Amino acid sequence: MAWNEALEIALGAVWAALWISLPPVLGAAFAGIIAGFIQRLAGMADGHFCTFFRFLGGVLGFLWFGAWMLAFMTRYWLDLWNAVPELAR
Repeated sequence: MAWNEALEIALGAVWAALWISLPPVLGAAFAGIIAGFIQRLAGMADGHFCTFFRFLGGVLGFLWFGAWMLAFMTRYWLDLWNAVPELAR
């Protein structure tokens, strides 16, 4: 296996990890923004108010896009597994 093939595999793994982690991270970020806005409107000063909503947003993002995330990761691993004979030469 050449260096460019190894670099391509590593870059593919980084992109796959990015795409897999994106829905829960975005869900938590949007939930945190909305909870912060509600906290600001209500005049609350509790720093822990947003924690539950961020966690809930991450879980909902995972549940909503969980099937897509599993399909994406499975497709990546199958493509990588099918490329092993070419990479072993």
